[in-house]
Amino acid sequence: MVTDPGAADSRTARDRIADALVTDSRIVDPGASTPPYEQLRRRIAARIDSGELEVGARLPTVRLLAQETGLAVNTVARSYKELEAAGYLRAEGRRGTFVAATADRRAGSDPVGLCSAAELTLWRPATHRDTALLATLVDPALALVGHDGRLVEGPAATALMAAEAADGPRIEALRADLLGPSTVLVSCVRQGGSGARWSSVWVAGVTGWRCRWRQVTELAPPR
Repeated sequence: MVTDPGAADSRTARDRIADALVTDSRIVDPGASTPPYEQLRRRIAARIDSGELEVGARLPTVRLLAQETGLAVNTVARSYKELEAAGYLRAEGRRGTFVAATADRRAGSDPVGLCSAAELTLWRPATHRDTALLATLVDPALALVGHDGRLVEGPAATALMAAEAADGPRIEALRADLLGPSTVLVSCVRQGGSGARWSSVWVAGVTGWRCRWRQVTELAPPR
């Protein structure tokens, strides 16, 4: 992690968590059709909406985030400016850029970005050990169709999801599309012991956006 010289003493644990979340190497997919600035904007907004990035957390500077992600400085600057305009971030001059208070933004206004970030979060083994976090991401009535065509529902589906995430697979080619006012379709390719293509349907309800349906298709092994 790159840090500002002499700034270590002024950065709180919350700031360091923000650094780790924002500079996650998976935050931008260079092969996606969505422009990098828009991918970055969506992912940061989603992590703010989900609470992963807490109110008041200081984000990395534009220059440092560009270095960490390999993006152009102008790309990062554009994402930050759009997030500030939408009320997600507030810039305080030389003090830095911070996550704005909830009242300053339209929480949940970016379901595509929110569900994309949530899908990635479900592939982290630690997520499945945090029951409170898991409850915000997965519908109790979750149904999962495995590559063998077997339908699994409820707690059994969540347990199967945890088993798939246990080895921390790499997720590639993630794409999300808003299918309607309450439905987002997320698809990705899991790169682990065996390749598999996943699709997930995220549905909005009274408690927010949560995954309700997953389906797995096994990919042919690479030659």
